[in-house]
Amino acid sequence: MDLPVTWYGFRYLERFRCLAAECPDDCCHGWDIPVDEASAERLRAAGREGRLPLDPVEERAEAPVGHRTWLRVVGEEHRCALLGADRLCGLQASLGEAALPAVCSLFPRVGGRVFEVAELGASLACPEVSRHALLTDDGSDVVELSSAHLPRPHLGATLDPAHPYAASFLDVRGALLQLCRAEPLPLAARLALMARIAHDTRPFYRHDLVDGQRLDDTIAGLLQGPALRAAVEDALGRPQDDRFAVGVALFTLNLAHLPDPTAAFSRLKASVLEGLGLAPRRGQPGDDARPAPAEVEQATAAWRQRRAALLPVDAARLDRLLARYVEHHWFVDWYTRSPSLWSHAYGLFLRVAVLRFLLVAHPALRWAPTAEARAAALDAAAVEAVYSFSRMLDHAPGLLPQVL
Repeated sequence: MDLPVTWYGFRYLERFRCLAAECPDDCCHGWDIPVDEASAERLRAAGREGRLPLDPVEERAEAPVGHRTWLRVVGEEHRCALLGADRLCGLQASLGEAALPAVCSLFPRVGGRVFEVAELGASLACPEVSRHALLTDDGSDVVELSSAHLPRPHLGATLDPAHPYAASFLDVRGALLQLCRAEPLPLAARLALMARIAHDTRPFYRHDLVDGQRLDDTIAGLLQGPALRAAVEDALGRPQDDRFAVGVALFTLNLAHLPDPTAAFSRLKASVLEGLGLAPRRGQPGDDARPAPAEVEQATAAWRQRRAALLPVDAARLDRLLARYVEHHWFVDWYTRSPSLWSHAYGLFLRVAVLRFLLVAHPALRWAPTAEARAAALDAAAVEAVYSFSRMLDHAPGLLPQVL
């Protein structure tokens, strides 16, 4: 495939560098890494010739068709067998970067073609990506990038301009990204406007049905003058349903069963719930994850106390961090992957609800003695929550559909 000449992406990708052994939670454990057959044969040959200490790939008969060969993993942490004691890649050290499977070479970067240009994004499941995306003021500026920021040429997805659902992608996403940066508006109002756009276009803008003229007219009408003011006033005047949001967050957390109980998200979940006086669920996949009404009431009351203790500057900083998360999601996670804009937006709002729950209740905020310490604690908590929640969702792709 011929790659587009022009690449665009967030500015922070110019600065991003893999931390390798210095990473607080590396990407060399907990993943199942598929290997294409050509790469697998090269790696097997290297193992037979003694250039690697073991056969680095394994066959899994139960795997889906097309993904039968995987990097070998060991131990309870599901760690790559080629990761050295120094926490550096033994495969790269022995054979060079070119020997890496594509996933290992590219992660956390994600490339895709949007019509005639290419976009470079990155996964928030990487702690260093989350740090850049959330904490740098100009990190989410969209700029032209050199293809050198992608270790090897690769496009993971392509938008077909001939498909009606994709044809309006840039205009629709542009309107949503514009709302992300409408900072004079509270984040609650911006999210409500996004929900209104997604909801009002649902009857005629989805993968199987598109009315382009109605789509353009609806979005333009919602973002102009009286309609915009009315939508903002409605969003700000509507009482927040804390109990529902907390219940959804608890349901999501109860579903998050990870094989490694020491994983970052498991630790975060336990510390937040215990701080609210709740015991983390220790059940198994398939158990009823719905929180009991009394559990929701207790958590809501405790969570409201934590929120009331936030200073205005804390609340503003929290909104800014979540707004950057939302902006990153709209840019990198194309809504065209979902059946409709509405279903994609609803999944985003669920993510935001869980992250807000975790951050307001994060124990680090309780003990920060100064404004500077509180700001630093909130920043660190946001990076921890966003990367570990994103990684958990990557490990459990079927979780969100259960909540939705």
